[in-house]
This record gives sequence, C-alpha cells and structure tokens, in this order.
Amino acid sequence: MAIILQDSFVGSAGNLDGRTPDVTFDALTWSSDPGDEPLELNGTGSAVSADQSAVDARGFGDLGSGGTTDHGLPTGVTTTITFVIKTGASTTLGATAYEGFGLTVEAGETTFGCSLFGPDTVDGRPWQVNEDAAGDEDAVTTPAASTEYTGTYVIEDGAQTLTFMGNTINSTVAFVNAGLGVKRISVKVGAGFKLMSILAEDNQAI
Repeated sequence: MAIILQDSFVGSAGNLDGRTPDVTFDALTWSSDPGDEPLELNGTGSAVSADQSAVDARGFGDLGSGGTTDHGLPTGVTTTITFVIKTGASTTLGATAYEGFGLTVEAGETTFGCSLFGPDTVDGRPWQVNEDAAGDEDAVTTPAASTEYTGTYVIEDGAQTLTFMGNTINSTVAFVNAGLGVKRISVKVGAGFKLMSILAEDNQAI
C-alpha cells in the first residue's frame, strides 16, 4: 500500500486549521467546518476539540472537497484508514448522548462513516461502535478511561470492514461512481477525547 495521508499531530499547541499533514493529501491542508468547533493541537501529540467545557462539545476537521475532485489517486481502489484515539479520564459522561470520535470518508462518490458514541443514561443507551453503512447494527462496547485504541476502516467498492475496540462490523455498499477514489476525509473528536494519529493508504496508489 502507498500512503495518501498521514498525520500524527506532533507539534506546538494551536488550531489545526491550515495544518499540512505529515504526508499530504493531494497537497491539501486541514480545515475547520465554519460554525462548528475546530480541532486544536494540544502540544502533546494529539488533536482535541477546542471546546472542552461540556461533555457534548466536539471539534471538527476536514481534508478534501466536494464535487468530483479525486484526491486519492488512482480511482476505484481499496482505501484503508487506521486511526488511534485516546479516551478521556472519565467515560461516564452523563445523560446526553455523546460522540467521542467520528470519521467520515467520501470515496467513489459515496459517503462512509464510523463512530464511537454514548452513553445516554436517560434512554439507557450504552457506549456503541457504529459503522454507518451497516445501518443500526451498532456494537456495544465498554471503553476504558485514559486508554489508546486503534481502529481500522477498510473501504472498497461493495465491501467495507470496520475493526475497532474488539468489534468487527461489515457492510456491502457499492460506490455510486467506481471511477472516482477518495475526495474527502473528515474527523470529529469529542471533549475529553484525543485523536493521536490517522493514516490513509491506497492499495494501488503510485
């Protein structure tokens, strides 16, 4: 595999907006979604939500663009994204449903996503790992506090596999346009959680 994006967030504290990844994604820089909380580098090698004031606060960062621009060349191939997150000092976060981490990838003009979310004490909802293309087939999980977890999300035309926190979730969504590769990679990090690194590899990139 060839690396199409790699970032380990080593550096001084500051806004992630405008940062060039360690290995660039088609020479693009990270951007924050206007109107949403940005991601910030916390100075210890991770990206965190700029707003840490409430458990439902979360930060967003994007690489890529809409339209038909294909940043992950060549097209119609398998993309493997590996991410490392670290949970907060507490994983008991009150009565509001909460997303600790989210990843969205646009490939083949189809949007794929996965997340770690919960718990919701009002509805009795536990922590769950979700792969969006699999619908409501969420895997119940129990993350430990202050612990690093590695996730792997394999995306290809007609077959996706998320392996995360001891769970494996599969889906079989076809690309809308198999002639296009990866257009955009977005991450979401909840307050108290950290994104340590992200790596995207393309099995046919040159």
